[in-house]
Amino acid sequence: MAQNSFGADKIIALAVEMRRDYAAATRNPRYMADDHGEWLQQRVKSEMMSLRTRYSAGQLDIDGISFLMMCLDRLDEMNGNRPIGSEDRAAYLKGCMYDITDRCLHRFARPRK
Repeated sequence: MAQNSFGADKIIALAVEMRRDYAAATRNPRYMADDHGEWLQQRVKSEMMSLRTRYSAGQLDIDGISFLMMCLDRLDEMNGNRPIGSEDRAAYLKGCMYDITDRCLHRFARPRK
């Protein structure tokens, strides 16, 4: 695989790894309470839907890598707003986003008209 200017091959490899870690965590009942994991998944889906809809509607005049960055920033913001003393969930949230993307429910490229 040829490496492009922003190292997409390494970004993709890390995204795949994060998705695998997320999948393993969701199958491990000791990782977090089922209802909390489901709540986080719903939040990620909701946030990605909001961003994707704005992007598709042309409200965000950015390219695909910038849109990916916006999605990651939003997940970091969600993680930063967690209750004081609760565990960091940044990797879980990003793994969830990549899982959603892997199932073709989220894309970083603007849809063609």
